[in-house]
Formats: sequence, C-alpha cells, structure tokens
Amino acid sequence: MKGMITVAKRHPTISTPVKATAVRRPMPKAERREQLLKIAYEIIDRDGIGALTMSALAELSGAAKPVVYEHFGNSQEVISCLLDGYFKDMSKFVLIRNSGQDNIHAFFDVSIDAMFDFHRQNNFNIKRLTNGFSVHEKSNTLFFEYNKRSVSFYSILLQQQGVDKVEADIAGSILHELMLGTVTDFVWKRNHQSAKAVLKKAICGFLGALAPQMTQRPVPPTEVLKLGR
Repeated sequence: MKGMITVAKRHPTISTPVKATAVRRPMPKAERREQLLKIAYEIIDRDGIGALTMSALAELSGAAKPVVYEHFGNSQEVISCLLDGYFKDMSKFVLIRNSGQDNIHAFFDVSIDAMFDFHRQNNFNIKRLTNGFSVHEKSNTLFFEYNKRSVSFYSILLQQQGVDKVEADIAGSILHELMLGTVTDFVWKRNHQSAKAVLKKAICGFLGALAPQMTQRPVPPTEVLKLGR
C-alpha cells in the first residue's frame, strides 16, 4: 500500500544449542565393590550361580570390565567374597544383639531371633552360593572353614557350662547344623515364626539334656569376629 513504510523485522540471532554434557562422578572404590557384590548376588539369586560371569557383572552394574577386574580376579573370587561377608556380618549382628546375656538359654534364644532377623533384613540365602559341595572348590573350602569356626564357638560356650570337650565338640556341630539349617529353610516361609518357636524349644531341650545345671554366664569367644575379608 502507498504511503506505508515497510519495516524490516529483526529476527533474533539463533545460536546453536550447546548440549549439556553430564559429568559422571566416579564411584568411590569401596562403594563400587559393595555395588558389584550386591548385583552379583542378585544374578545368582535370580538365575543361579552359573549365570554369574564377569561380563554379566559389568553389564548390569554399568561398570567397564576393567573396573570389575580391579575388584575381583574372577567370578569365583566374587562368590568367595559374598560368603566371607555373609559369615562375618552375621556373626557381628548376632553377637552385638547378644551382649550381656545372663545364661546360656537366653543366649541361644536371642541368637535364634537375631539369625532370623539378619536373614530377613538382608534377603540373603547362603544355599544359593554353596552347601559345601558346589563346583567351586574355593567356596567349599571357605564354607567348611566358617562352619568349623561356628562349631568351635558353640563348643567353647558349652565347655564354659561344664560340658566335656569331646561332647561339647559333637554338640557344637549339631547346634550349628540345627540352627543354620532351620533358619535358612524357614526364614522366608509363612510359618517362620512357628519354626523359630520350635527351634527354641529343641535347643532348650538339647541344652538341658547335655548339662541340667547350666548356670555359668556365657562369654562368647572373640575369635569369631576376627575374620578377615
């Protein structure tokens, strides 16, 4: 149209957008190790021990393979670390809960409660790793070594109550198998509370048959906590 002044529109300068680069914070070494162990157990729990490979561990953890190998030489070493951590952590958990019990019956009552609580809190089933007869010899050796320590632990407690060493050693083995077996078999079942009550009765009767006059205050041997990872 005549008389109209055409004003050129100024378009704002459009700059090329800069993509934000996410800077991934390197995971601290101790934190990465715990993460790898947690994922390793999840793999075993879901798909069996044969599914645990270093490649699977690297893929599911988001860590590069060399990073995984910085922590563990192979999958067998991962399994051994899981076993080691399980026994050491459970021992600490039970003994911390059990400090200051006046008699052996109270000691085992609290120990049984603590063992059930530990497994339920950690959702960890040692039978997924080994029962001492797996294909991994190193795991079997470690499993039996910790069993031996546990038997010795119970034997010392019984000897404090006046039980003969020979009988105490045999009784310690029975106690270990009875307690760990019952806990791992029933801890995630609906009737776990009933299983716990029955186990307490069985242990009480067993102790009473061994030595009716168990009046000595139990003093847990400290060696059970000296378990290096």
